[in-house]
Amino acid sequence: MYFADTVILVEGGEKYILKELFKLYKNDLFLDYNNVSVIKIGGKNFLIFIKEC
Repeated sequence: MYFADTVILVEGGEKYILKELFKLYKNDLFLDYNNVSVIKIGGKNFLIFIKEC
C-alpha cells in the first residue's frame, strides 16, 4: 500500500472485482505492471485507510 502508485480499497467482493478487471485487461499481471495494490479493509474504519493513502 505504501509503495503503490494506485490503491484500490475494498470491503468485500474483491474476487469479483479482480475477475472483471482481468477480463477487461486480458492480463493477469496488469496490476503489478502498473504498481496497483488492492487492499481488503474488511469493514474497518475506511477513513483511517484514506488518511494513510
